[in-house]
Amino acid sequence: MKISRIASNYGWRELGVFLWPFRTHATKTFLEAFKTKSQSPYAHFFLYGRSGLYFLLKALNSPKKKVILPAYSCVTVAHAIVVAGYEPVFLDCDGESFQPSPESYLQAIDAETCMIIPTHIFGYPEETETICKKVKSQFPDVFILQDCAHSFFANDLKGRCVTNFWDGALFGCNYAKLVNTVKGGILTLKDQRISEKVGSLFDEVSRQEPPAAQFMRFLKIWIYGFLGVFSFLPKLFPVVSFLKAKTSFLKGLTDYFDEATIEMPADFAFRPFCFQAAVGKVSLDRYDLRIQTRKRLAAGYIVGLQDLKNVRFLPDHAGATWSHFPVLLSDDKSRHGLIENLQKKTSAEIGIIVDYSIPDLKSYMRRGCKPAPRAKSLSERMINLPMTLAEIGLDGKEQSRIQNIVLKEIRDV
Repeated sequence: MKISRIASNYGWRELGVFLWPFRTHATKTFLEAFKTKSQSPYAHFFLYGRSGLYFLLKALNSPKKKVILPAYSCVTVAHAIVVAGYEPVFLDCDGESFQPSPESYLQAIDAETCMIIPTHIFGYPEETETICKKVKSQFPDVFILQDCAHSFFANDLKGRCVTNFWDGALFGCNYAKLVNTVKGGILTLKDQRISEKVGSLFDEVSRQEPPAAQFMRFLKIWIYGFLGVFSFLPKLFPVVSFLKAKTSFLKGLTDYFDEATIEMPADFAFRPFCFQAAVGKVSLDRYDLRIQTRKRLAAGYIVGLQDLKNVRFLPDHAGATWSHFPVLLSDDKSRHGLIENLQKKTSAEIGIIVDYSIPDLKSYMRRGCKPAPRAKSLSERMINLPMTLAEIGLDGKEQSRIQNIVLKEIRDV
């Protein structure tokens, strides 16, 4: 048995979608449900989350202006900014926090700034009310885009969805995300004019795909999604793990960036298919239950780690959605051995997602970006503990066994 660090969380309803994928009204239904859940007046569905950011920047039409974002974030966000013709400005982490301080956003904004992107990485909500109110009072024309690719509908300490303070929000919907459309992303917006401009630009580009190429793309995504019903189950995941480690068969799907290159996927401007939206609606319906199981797992890790001095972790938070459970080790030397031990003793993959600081990557160093030493240090010491144990069908006893092994190994580091 081998346990994947991600899970599609698919069941019989998703299998039914793949067996009958021709659902003409699925996209409208999905987007209406998503707008309700996210408390947003407008929403657009793309093949990637970064596609939404690209078309938003094109709609804002302020090329060469600055977009401020955390150094410790997904590099695909920065890639979309550069490809759209803008200049990313990276903020280092605030001490041992994964995110910059509110003050650093304000200090970085100048007359050439058009957007800031507060980010709720690992499903952990930042307290963005302070950032957003101060930014809007001093710089009312700066667009505030909440990066909710990991967090989705996380709540702040006052119990309010983080998207309450925003001009737009970005959500990722691939296999690894809390709401899954096989691959995809959602952009929500507050302003009708900007929303219409985004939709118009996207329509203009997406209609240019030749029918034969569209069919081949449909087939690839359909196969990828259909296999996702089964491939993350513990008895079958070893096959996927072998293909990923020993062959190049899944390379185009699992390797999402090249450190030396700034680019977008070749199909980033094309439209997702209706069956992807239908899968997304089912996934959205399961969202609340999925978050409950993740909160329970996170609570177990927090209790088991709270007395340890050799690790740091995010404190308990009622509004967190725990897309991941990150743990910071005292140094980078212990990480490799710990990961090997944990994977050997639990059969569970241990994640090191976002194991880089964006401005310290080769492609951004060449652009003259200022290094972010705190973000780089965190990226070299961070691991993600297993959060998919319930979603792949393990019973409570097996979940507890794996969690106890994980906690013991970390104590012994």
